[in-house]
Amino acid sequence: MAEWVSELIDNADSKLVNAQQQAVDKTVLTNKRFVALYFSAHWCPPCKQFTPTLVRAYNSIREADGNNNTLEIVFVTSDRSSDQQFEYMTDTGMPWVTLPHGDPSIAKLKAKYEVRSIPTLIFLDGATGQVVSRNGRDLVTQHGANVLAHL
Repeated sequence: MAEWVSELIDNADSKLVNAQQQAVDKTVLTNKRFVALYFSAHWCPPCKQFTPTLVRAYNSIREADGNNNTLEIVFVTSDRSSDQQFEYMTDTGMPWVTLPHGDPSIAKLKAKYEVRSIPTLIFLDGATGQVVSRNGRDLVTQHGANVLAHL
C-alpha cells in the first residue's frame, strides 16, 4: 500500500466500506493516477445537486478506463448518522468507497485539508498523495468526465 494512504487513513480501526457497508481493502486506493476526497452530506442541498454530476463523471471515467487505474473517490461524510450516510450513498448511486460515520479519520481529513464547507472535492496525486486541486467541484461541473485532463 502507498505510504501516503497509510498516513491518510492511519487509525488501525479505520476501514473503508462501500454503499452496502461491506469492507473494502485500503489497497483500492493504490495504483491510481488520482484519488479524490469528496466531503459531502445528504442534508446539504448543494451536495445533493452536485453528487449526481460527480457520479456520472466518475462512471464515465471508469468505463473509459478498463483497468480502473485512473481514479478512485473516497466519500468523507458530514452526515449526522450512519443511516443517513448510507441512504445518501444508495439514493445517489455513489459507486465509490467511504469511511464509516464516526470514524476518527474523518475529522483528521477535514482538518488536514481545511474543509470549511461542503460539497468539497479535492483531487490528490495517486502516487504521492499531494494535492493536485482543491477546486474539484467546479472542475467536474465545468468539464464532467473530461475533468482529469484539466488537473
